[in-house]
Amino acid sequence: MKKILFITLIVCVFALSACNPSQDTESGETDTITEGETSDIESEMEEADEGEADEVEEESVWDFNADPVTISVLSFFSTDDLSVEQSVVDAFAEAYPNINVEYDNLAFGDYFDFLVTNIAGGVVPDVMAMNFEQGARFAAMGALEDLTPYIEAENYNLDKYFTSTVDMHRHEGIQSGLPATFSIVVNFINKDLFDEAGIAYPDETWVWEDLIAAAKEMTKDIDGDGIIDQFGYIAGWWPNFVFQNGAQIINDEGRCGLNTPEAIEGLQIYVDITLDSEQKIAPDRSELNDAGDWDRFQGGSVAIIPTGPWAITPFKENIGDSFEWDVAPFTSINEPSTLMYGNSYTMSSTSEQKAAAWEFIKFATGERGSTLRQSGGYEISPIREIATSDFISSLNGVPENAHYILDATSYATLPCAHPLWQEMHDIIWPELEMALQGTKSVEDAMSTACQAVDALLEEYGY
Repeated sequence: MKKILFITLIVCVFALSACNPSQDTESGETDTITEGETSDIESEMEEADEGEADEVEEESVWDFNADPVTISVLSFFSTDDLSVEQSVVDAFAEAYPNINVEYDNLAFGDYFDFLVTNIAGGVVPDVMAMNFEQGARFAAMGALEDLTPYIEAENYNLDKYFTSTVDMHRHEGIQSGLPATFSIVVNFINKDLFDEAGIAYPDETWVWEDLIAAAKEMTKDIDGDGIIDQFGYIAGWWPNFVFQNGAQIINDEGRCGLNTPEAIEGLQIYVDITLDSEQKIAPDRSELNDAGDWDRFQGGSVAIIPTGPWAITPFKENIGDSFEWDVAPFTSINEPSTLMYGNSYTMSSTSEQKAAAWEFIKFATGERGSTLRQSGGYEISPIREIATSDFISSLNGVPENAHYILDATSYATLPCAHPLWQEMHDIIWPELEMALQGTKSVEDAMSTACQAVDALLEEYGY
C-alpha cells in the first residue's frame, strides 16, 4: 500500500472569533471557536524550526487494485493561476491511478451561488472547496459530509495542522472539511508614494492616528481639477471596523450588536474616511465604481490597501517594475484586530464515491498538496512545517517584509461564521451603503439593520 508521511509538530492556536471576536459563540454560531485564546504563531514557528519532528507514517486504506472510479472536484483556489491547483489534481491522479478526477475551477464571486443552484438541482460535486464564512451555511443545509468518522476510522493525524485551521471548519460539532489554506489581512503599501512624501514606512509602532496623518498627506488632487487622483488608503471590508473598535456583529445574547455605541463609532470612521471632506483618505462608493480598489493600487494611485496574501501573485504580475511595494503591519483603530480567513476541501453528503473523495481531500490538504499549493504562492499552508519553511521562501523576496503576514496571526479575528450570515449581510450592507452614500446616518442605518437581523434570527429559531 502507498504510504503518506505526516509530520507531527507542536499545537498552535490563533486569536479567533466568529461574528463576535470575544465570545464562545452561542445561538447558532460556530461552537468550536474558543473564547480569548491567543498565541504568537511566529514563536510557535520558531519552536517548530528548533525542535525535531516525530515522523508518523499512516497507511492509506484505499484499494489500489479496485476498479477505477470517477469523482468530481470543484474549487475556487488560485483562479489567478489555474496551473497551481491543477498541479495538485495532477499529482493526485499520478498517486491514485484508479481514481479519475473531473476537475473544474470557478471564480470566487460566482462560486457559492453556483453551488446553491446545483445543490437545489441535485447535481453536486463529490469534493467542494469551501471557505470559513460559507462553511456554516452549507453545513446547516446538510450539504456537507461529517468527516469525523473518516478521521476516527483511520486515526488520521490532525496534529500536523495549526489547530485553529482545523477548528474553524467545524460547525455544530461537524468536521465539515480539512484545511487547505489560510490567510491574514495586512497593509500592502506603495513605497514610492511614501518616499515621495518623505514618510517612513509603517511599522509595529504605528497607531490609527499615524495612519490617518500619513494617508491624509498622500491623498491629493494632483492635476488641480478638483478631483482626487491619489488616495492614501482603501477602507477595506466593514466588519474590520467593528472588531477593531471592540464591538460585535452578533452579541453575547445572540442578537445584532451593530447598534451599540462601539459599533456605530467604528462604522462612522469607516464612512468618514471615504465621505467626509475633512477626513477623506479613501475613495467612496462612487469613486470605486469608476475604478476598483485593486485597480487603483496596481495603477500606483493608492498608498495603503488592506488585503491578504492572495494579492501577492497578481500584484507581482500587474505591478511589475512600475513601483516598489511591500507589506506592513495592519494598523487598527483601538483593539488590535485584523481578519483571518481559511479555506478547506469538503465532501458532498450525497456523494456516491465517498471513499475516493476522502482520499482526494487527504491528499489535497496533506503534505504533497500543500507543498504544491505553497510553492505556487497561493495563500498560506495550514501545515506548520510547510508554513514555517516554505511560505516566505516561496515568495522569492517579494514582498520583502512578508513576515508581517505571519506576525498578524497573533491578533487575527475570524469573520462572521453563522448559518444565516449571508442573509444577515444582505440586510446589513444595503443599510450601510446608504450611510456610505450620505443618505442615511450610521446610527439610523444600523438601527434598521439590527431590527431586521434580529427578526431573521428569531424567525429561524436562533
